[in-house]
Amino acid sequence: MINSDNENIRAALIKGLTDSFLDVRIEALNGLANRKHPQATEWVLDALQAKDIVSGYFEAAQTLADIKLLADLLRIKAQCVAESCKSDSYFMSCLDDAIAACSANQN
Repeated sequence: MINSDNENIRAALIKGLTDSFLDVRIEALNGLANRKHPQATEWVLDALQAKDIVSGYFEAAQTLADIKLLADLLRIKAQCVAESCKSDSYFMSCLDDAIAACSANQN
């Protein structure tokens, strides 16, 4: 991932949010979160409300550490517990890390 930041890079990352490949969308989301784009929280919220949730979304949530993401993260955790999907320890670890980061910023 490129660590630089300018309008062209942000434009490319925003375009990547709608790419047909999931890995590109995840990288774009994380790139925008790392750059603290003003709309990053909204885009992570959209991702967390999607039908299929992947651990890469949690990395972006953890980076942002925004309390606005906490309700959706907790909903996903409750759903995972109810559906016994906690067998994927990496997924659950990423989710727990995102919850901790967002919970720490309740100010």
